[in-house]
Amino acid sequence: MAYIAAVFLGPDRSYNVQCIRELTAAQLAEHEEHHSDFLRLRQKLTLLHVLEENYSALNSFIRELQASSRVDANRALSETNRHFMNYLSAAYALREHLTTALTRDFGHGSEEVSKFRSFVELLEQKCFAYAFFQDFRNYVQHCGFPVGEMSLATEGTTRTLEITYSKSALLAEYKKWDKSGLSQRLDVSFDLVALAREHHGVVTKEFNVAILAEYGKNIHRMDAYFRGLHQEAAKINPASHARIVVSVKGVPSKRRVTFQDIPLDPLRELGLSRMAPVTQGSVARPASVPRAPSSPAPAGKLDAKAQKGLRMVRFETEERDREFEVQKHDLVGFHPSMVNLDYDPFPRARLDEIVARAPMGRELVLHAKLKGPVGAIGLGMLLDVAGHKFAPTRVTEHIHMEQDECEFDVEATKWLAYTEPLMIIAGLRRKLAAARQR
Repeated sequence: MAYIAAVFLGPDRSYNVQCIRELTAAQLAEHEEHHSDFLRLRQKLTLLHVLEENYSALNSFIRELQASSRVDANRALSETNRHFMNYLSAAYALREHLTTALTRDFGHGSEEVSKFRSFVELLEQKCFAYAFFQDFRNYVQHCGFPVGEMSLATEGTTRTLEITYSKSALLAEYKKWDKSGLSQRLDVSFDLVALAREHHGVVTKEFNVAILAEYGKNIHRMDAYFRGLHQEAAKINPASHARIVVSVKGVPSKRRVTFQDIPLDPLRELGLSRMAPVTQGSVARPASVPRAPSSPAPAGKLDAKAQKGLRMVRFETEERDREFEVQKHDLVGFHPSMVNLDYDPFPRARLDEIVARAPMGRELVLHAKLKGPVGAIGLGMLLDVAGHKFAPTRVTEHIHMEQDECEFDVEATKWLAYTEPLMIIAGLRRKLAAARQR
């Protein structure tokens, strides 16, 4: 059998694993369904992410050429061809992989496959850039390089890279321009940078919708399910994450535990946070904030040894009261070391329904912007700021292609006063049992 466990670092930085509950066969099947849906959707969306990476790399190199005081023409031509070929290959793979996946998952003559083919045909009819790049990829694959002519124009302090291809050259070297109808176009030459920009905008928007239409139908239910598991783990320790214990091997003194990770923020991990922003929840939710945030500070001090390479841009702190949401099953379920009730104090409530809220403590919350190396801040570390050690609860990393460092938007917390959730539950059980005896 599999178990849900809360995994967290203790005050001494020790690795703690605490079992929450065993999964029934039905619950395990539900989990595997959501996990499979997540992996399948992530795989499909990865095709878009690969396309985005190649488009970003192409634009980054164009900016490099425009900013350079001295350009190596051979390298400029070779690298521009390489970046364009990578982008065209990624765009081709996106379409072909999705066609194959839909055929495999739903059947060759299925409505899903028919809708996708109609979708691609409509894009070709409505968007010349998309149709042109379909044909242009085949030309590049079989006949020639993507760059026809390349020039670097300077006007005042502005430099612009122009990458073009003449229509006559394309028609002379390749005849199969059926999708774009190139021979009927009035254009004498084509601006490949402008066409790539339009193509990329259309593809990332429209294919995202097409993927979600077939593989993301249950995305919000899946997101709520994974977040619910992390909420259960937060009852054990507010800084913990939920994981599935797949197997435990070895003797008690030396065990080997195999985990399955659970997405912490599914939409963000899928690159869809802008589509449907969902704030990572916690069972211990903030209540009112009686004290206003402190004034923003222009700089702060970090632990130089533990956080070498990080520097504070600005930060502010605030204090929040926190409360613990008690669900019915916390009170009526059997527990070996707590008072067990012989009656149901909430007969009309579901087992997973919140039946009480109790003060759990007070926390100091840090809102900070920092700069540093890629991956320098994660959810498992501590930030030493202004004499307090904060545990990050949310980290947004902004990676700049043209810079060696990243910007981090961080929210982190430190408990000023804290009551263990199990103590809260035990106290409520005693009160309910005493009330029953009166």
